[in-house]
Amino acid sequence: MNSKTNTQEQLKRQYFKSWANYQIPMRPVDPIEFKDTESLDAFYQAYYADNNQLVRFEKYLVEREEIDERQVINKLPSGSIYYFEVIPPKDDKSKPTRGRVIDYPQVEFIGQYIKGTVSRSCTFMRLVLVRHQFTYADEYIYWSNGKLKTRIQTKQDGKTINSDYDESGNEMTK
Repeated sequence: MNSKTNTQEQLKRQYFKSWANYQIPMRPVDPIEFKDTESLDAFYQAYYADNNQLVRFEKYLVEREEIDERQVINKLPSGSIYYFEVIPPKDDKSKPTRGRVIDYPQVEFIGQYIKGTVSRSCTFMRLVLVRHQFTYADEYIYWSNGKLKTRIQTKQDGKTINSDYDESGNEMTK
């Protein structure tokens, strides 16, 4: 990829448990499926261009908050898991509530959802709000020779830091 950046829709996305070292660009390791992120405290999302160059690397924290336990009217199988859209709270004192049921693959593309798990007695459903909290991102632009040209770091607060590299891939001082 040269000096223009691709949109994330044009890129190949992959999830990872970790990364190898502090070299730039980052080197993600331990690939996982999206469904495996649910049990982690944090995960990484990497985007690759058609030539398999890493162009974006993001970190997310997985936050969980138990919000309710509801009685189940219809008998549902013990341990069954349901996913719901989130209805935001009406004020600062109330908690989010569950909206309509969604299929699990849909949670990959929304920042938060509610996971409901049916109790062993099949009489209650434990509701947990799950949030994927963006922590930081690195975006990479490469020279035509494949060496890193620019690194754009985006922090959680939206602030960015740009670092430029010469055609040999060495960071240039400002």
